[in-house]
Amino acid sequence: MYESIMQFWQELTQHNTEVEWLIAALIFSVTLVIQLVVKKNVFGRLVILAKKTESRSDDLAVNFLNSLSWPVFSIIALYFAFKFLILPVWLDQSLNKMMLLIGICYALVLSHKIINLWTDKWRSKNISSGNGGDFTLLIRKASKIAIWLLAGLFFLSNLGINITALVTGLGLGGLAVGLAMQSTLKNFISAVIIHITKSFSLGDFIAIGDIKGYVKEVNWYTVRLKTLLGHEIIIPNKTVTEATIENFASLKRRREAITINVHADTSIEKLDQALDIIKTAIRRHKITKFDRAHYDVFGTYSVEFDVVFFVTPANFKEYKDVRQAIGREISLEFEKNGIKFAIPSQEVVIS
Repeated sequence: MYESIMQFWQELTQHNTEVEWLIAALIFSVTLVIQLVVKKNVFGRLVILAKKTESRSDDLAVNFLNSLSWPVFSIIALYFAFKFLILPVWLDQSLNKMMLLIGICYALVLSHKIINLWTDKWRSKNISSGNGGDFTLLIRKASKIAIWLLAGLFFLSNLGINITALVTGLGLGGLAVGLAMQSTLKNFISAVIIHITKSFSLGDFIAIGDIKGYVKEVNWYTVRLKTLLGHEIIIPNKTVTEATIENFASLKRRREAITINVHADTSIEKLDQALDIIKTAIRRHKITKFDRAHYDVFGTYSVEFDVVFFVTPANFKEYKDVRQAIGREISLEFEKNGIKFAIPSQEVVIS
């Protein structure tokens, strides 16, 4: 043990003079002091400034810089001091690898903080909009695993280890897993697409193909809908992204075009009165906007009213309630004023 230490010391001193060692010690001391002073004064002021802003990005940067402690500063100072000296090849390479390892570790710490900041912001936004946050946590874990894997491969590559075979093995293993879990992966990727595109949110009334219902849950594998009859329908995410989606909740307003037929023998005065009844029934509601109404088709058995109006409902139920209320009021007023709806009939003549 003693001989090994003496041999190591001899390797350090045989190519460096005492003056060079003093200069190296001075470089170590100055570098360490500068780093500690910068952390105490500059970083301290940055912390105060960061607290005055609402952004979390500057808080993240300041917290990361404050996480640098004196042992790390000592290693950095030692690295610069030793670079001034002539060192054995193995020691110089070891210092380089140690600095690389420290850099990778702190890069991982910073990456984790950035991922946490981004996913927390995304998760809070999803929760406030009713989308839930479980999927965001899954994205966070997957991102961290991917970063650790890349960092490990990068470090092994810099150690001189041939990672080609390792990457090939991981690729083949990933291919095998992908083939075995093809359906699961498709649903997971579709879940990512659903969350990025934000086609709908929890509580929205949507139609996926022929299926209509309120969005009850969106997870990494399925979308759950609750129909108007109270049935719960579970649809794979892959099916959702491949289907045509109609989101009734995203409509700013609905254009309604309806046709009303009254009996052909209705007088002009009654037709004008019918127009007033239709306009009043539509304008009575706060969420409706009357556009136009005309009787312009005179048939053999009926006079046809062409009516157009807009509805700005908060939800699908309110929309249906308004449609019903308008139809009910028109029917009652027509009956009260002796205006008859045209009923299809067929006259049979027997001779």
